[in-house]
Amino acid sequence: MREGHGDPHGFGLAMGRLHRAFGDDGTGGTASFDPARLSVAAIRALEEAVTRVFGFGAVPVAECRDLQIGSGPDAVPCRLYRGFGATAPAPLVIYFHGGGFISGSLDSHDGVARALANAARATVLSVGYRLAPEHPYPAALEDGLAVTLRAWHHADHFACDPKGV
Repeated sequence: MREGHGDPHGFGLAMGRLHRAFGDDGTGGTASFDPARLSVAAIRALEEAVTRVFGFGAVPVAECRDLQIGSGPDAVPCRLYRGFGATAPAPLVIYFHGGGFISGSLDSHDGVARALANAARATVLSVGYRLAPEHPYPAALEDGLAVTLRAWHHADHFACDPKGV
């Protein structure tokens, strides 16, 4: 199905692209796709592509801004979303994107964070933690803990309730 012709969301087009990306030979089987042979760069590129095809898109929110939690070399990139209907002091959801700690980013999960902020009528702080293998365990855990503690202790800076973190 083509987008706009019985497939308003473009799912048929997206599935066709995914089948080709995964080596579908057109007979229902797969040709030679072996996920274990993908490089980390290929996994990251695939996740970004899949998110663009199946993601929520740029769902409008009341506020969206990039910021850093911490300073200097220990600063962690984050993105703050205030959902429509979130009233101060709002609950604060700290969101850690998926990707098995090797892929995913603030951008790949932007649509999910936007949808969550609106659905929860809350503020969402999405964390761009360091990824392996460039930053081995426990780097992502340390980033997540640092952001969580700082956001909790300074929830008022985000017009949020520290009891609602």
